[in-house]
Amino acid sequence: MTLTTDMRPRVALSLLCASTALALCACSKPEPPAAVTPTALVIQATTSNTRAPQTYPGEVQARFETPLAFRLAGKLAVRYVHLGDAVHQGQLLAELDSQDAQAQLTAAKAQLGAASARQVQANAAAQRSTAQSREALISASENEQSQAVSQVATADVQLATSQAELAQHQLQYTRLIADQDGIITSEDAQTGAVVAAGQKVFGLAWSKQTDVVIDVPESRIASIQMHAKADIILSGDAQQHWSAQVREIAQAADPQTRTFRVKLSLDGGAATPRLGMTVQVVFAGIAAVQQVEVPSTALFHDGTFPAVWVMHAGDNKLHLRRVTVSGFGEHSVTLSAGLEAGETVLAQGVHTVSADMVVAPHLITDAGAAP
Repeated sequence: MTLTTDMRPRVALSLLCASTALALCACSKPEPPAAVTPTALVIQATTSNTRAPQTYPGEVQARFETPLAFRLAGKLAVRYVHLGDAVHQGQLLAELDSQDAQAQLTAAKAQLGAASARQVQANAAAQRSTAQSREALISASENEQSQAVSQVATADVQLATSQAELAQHQLQYTRLIADQDGIITSEDAQTGAVVAAGQKVFGLAWSKQTDVVIDVPESRIASIQMHAKADIILSGDAQQHWSAQVREIAQAADPQTRTFRVKLSLDGGAATPRLGMTVQVVFAGIAAVQQVEVPSTALFHDGTFPAVWVMHAGDNKLHLRRVTVSGFGEHSVTLSAGLEAGETVLAQGVHTVSADMVVAPHLITDAGAAP
């Protein structure tokens, strides 16, 4: 087709408008896709078939224990007793290298001998001076000077005597003696080690009274009262058991474990567990703990504590909560504290979520099923 002179400007303008429109379309950015809420497999915690009694692992400890240490620093030369040995008052337990102490004692005795010799000489001179003063052979000032020298010599003897006694004591302090009957509960220094004055070498349980010590979680400490009765069962041998009652409850939690130390006194009996034995403490008269069960894949951690992700019913946000694990099954975990039956927890993907994350829950029904 042949364009006339009048049509050419209009065609050129149309092409320019079309190219401008194409350029504007090419420069416009596509709209971002809408955010998608991730789907999460969740499950409702179910009640476990068993109700666990309030049982805690414990250790038998001496009620009164004294650290034994040397009064001076030195090299530990020999130990005569070991862990678990019964010792008696006055028994030699260990010795330090005594060469330095022996040398100091020898020097102190030599100084005492020299001071004693000077005292004898000064006393004799004072006696002669007194006699000569009576006969007016010497002046009064000369006599007074002789008497002063005698008194100084006597004081030197007293000082040397005290130093010799101190050196004798220092030599005795190189020997560690049991101050009363008891049992060695710990060995805290090895032969050949250089120990400081007051550094613990042995632990001595000097009382026949024993306690069972347990650590109770903060979620259960309110259920334990003073003088509460408990059964003490030897770990690995249920035939050996004793009766006990709560004697002391710590008023503050341990800063590391966040547990409360509870001490139970054993009732008097002919046979008592030995120190250091591991036992199970079962409280009588305290309601058993209702437990819940979740899949093992739901277990996470909060620092060093076990935890699970709990979904808030109102906004579907995930929150990390610490729990107490009381047992492990083939595909499930039994919790005794921290979670209630019916609460919704994340069943899988615990390492892929974060706090306050909103999820679209997909409920599964079998708490013990493997993923």
